[in-house]
Amino acid sequence: MENENQSAQNTVTFSVTKDALYPNFKIGNSIPKDSTADQTALNTSESSAGIDLEAIKKIEEKLKLTFLSEKDAENHVCMANNPEVRDEFKDIFDIKDLLDFSYAVLHSPSYLEKYKEVSKMDCFQIPYPNDSYHFWKLVNLGTKLRDLNLREAPSDETHNHEAVEILKRIAEIKVE
Repeated sequence: MENENQSAQNTVTFSVTKDALYPNFKIGNSIPKDSTADQTALNTSESSAGIDLEAIKKIEEKLKLTFLSEKDAENHVCMANNPEVRDEFKDIFDIKDLLDFSYAVLHSPSYLEKYKEVSKMDCFQIPYPNDSYHFWKLVNLGTKLRDLNLREAPSDETHNHEAVEILKRIAEIKVE
């Protein structure tokens, strides 16, 4: 039993399902930003949007941040996820932040080099964030990239330019 616990503590990745990152996604359709129906259906006592609660606890410990569940978010925690709060002052994260972090990691050249068959995977192995500074940078870039992909047609020249710029910024961040 002790070896199992040590093994779990030494893991370097956590799992995120394709369905968690792309719920009911069809090309040409956008996902409403406040869509809690899909996320609520994915939340259970053992996972939040397909991410194991043990993984979330490990991320809390590594980053010295507190996970804000959807239940807590409904209690309107003051300024908790206000976009006006600078990253260095944030002390909580939620499932959307984890999914946006994961989305950015999936578009990192170092991740794509390691997992060449990523498009065929149903469950992604995402490396744990090393520190809150890089975590928030990847969350912000993942948010921008996901929003860009949901709002504009990929053939649009503006879309291509913005996507390239975001991907360059993701490439500058070391993802292990």
